[in-house]
Amino acid sequence: MNTSSDVVIIGGGAIGLSSAYYLLEKGISVTLIEREQPGMGCSLGNAGLISPSHFVPLAAPGLLKKGLKWMFDPEGPFWIHPRLDFELLHWLWNFYRASREHNMRQRIPVLKDLLYSSLGLFKDLGSNHDFDLAQKGLLVLHDTPEGEMDNRHESELASEVGVPTKLLNQEELRALEPGIPIHATGALYFPEDGHLFPLKFVEILRDRVLDMGGVILSETNAVRFVALNGRVSEVETTKGLVSGKEFVLAAGSWSPGFMKNLGIRLPVQAGRGFSVNVSKGKYAPKIPFICNEARLAITPMGDEIRVAGTLELSGLDLSVSERRVRAIMRNTNRYMGPLDFSGVDVAKAWSGLRPCSPDGLPYIGRFNHFSNLTAATGHAMLGISLAPITGKLVSEILSGEKPRVDISLLKPERFH
Repeated sequence: MNTSSDVVIIGGGAIGLSSAYYLLEKGISVTLIEREQPGMGCSLGNAGLISPSHFVPLAAPGLLKKGLKWMFDPEGPFWIHPRLDFELLHWLWNFYRASREHNMRQRIPVLKDLLYSSLGLFKDLGSNHDFDLAQKGLLVLHDTPEGEMDNRHESELASEVGVPTKLLNQEELRALEPGIPIHATGALYFPEDGHLFPLKFVEILRDRVLDMGGVILSETNAVRFVALNGRVSEVETTKGLVSGKEFVLAAGSWSPGFMKNLGIRLPVQAGRGFSVNVSKGKYAPKIPFICNEARLAITPMGDEIRVAGTLELSGLDLSVSERRVRAIMRNTNRYMGPLDFSGVDVAKAWSGLRPCSPDGLPYIGRFNHFSNLTAATGHAMLGISLAPITGKLVSEILSGEKPRVDISLLKPERFH
């Protein structure tokens, strides 16, 4: 096999498929390389949230403090697998620096602009394609004084940058979700958030890419970039060489490995998370929940409810921690329900690896040292939320247009 296109994309998740879709819209030919089937990675089992509410980047002072406490809880929502790994230490050092208040505040407007731009693109896509897009908001539940304090602080930050919120007491919360036993003492409501069925979304993108003439090489492992004189010429795969004029790295948590032979460090740590689906039964929320203290998400999705949570920095490990999955299910009923988890096979829970950058912003833009290589990775838990805007930005960068949002803080070599 020796395939050639204008653009070669490594990675067939929501980010890679969105990039292919918007490039093809501009008449640019695309070959997409995916090691499994398109959309079967993080795009498959995530919480399906479209989240303008997540304008505060992952690297924030509050999370650093909580993370140190959660580290010693074997069932906590955050955990780092202890190991002697220079790349992990380098990532943690940059995460610590990015978590300072003034650094976090510099990144908030960038992330907010990305999220709202993506929300607009979702609405455009949803007008022509059915992927169960709904914009009913998001409820961030709390059941402790500390959780309420966090929500109040978040509401103040939101007000500063123009993101609408409303703090609800328990009575107001129950009025918004009648018929569901709510154990939380209150919530922060983000009325502009949305949610969708992520599998439907990536399947529609895949079909549109194929209908528009894109080439998808499924179950094909990309091995490395072949480069000469500051330009990538080909991608070596297990099925042969794929050549192109431009190349896009959208390989999620596996992205750093492709840069090593090019001599470039791309700080990304894989953040493992889990999810399970349960039948809606008689307790079916209309609005997605995030449970503040437990850091888990509850999303209505078709005939089921998806419960997702945890962030584990454990390397490229997709194994299922049954103890943590049980903790996710138990903590769900702490806030609402009860949901019936009796039919869930914990050993078969979904696990996925979210590509986390140290500062909580994705990598989007050309690499300095390879003029025809563009990054589209590092989205952490916002891969679905930011998929359309990332794809649109990739198409604008590669077609020579001015990007619609400021990407100066998203440079892929910003930690060099």
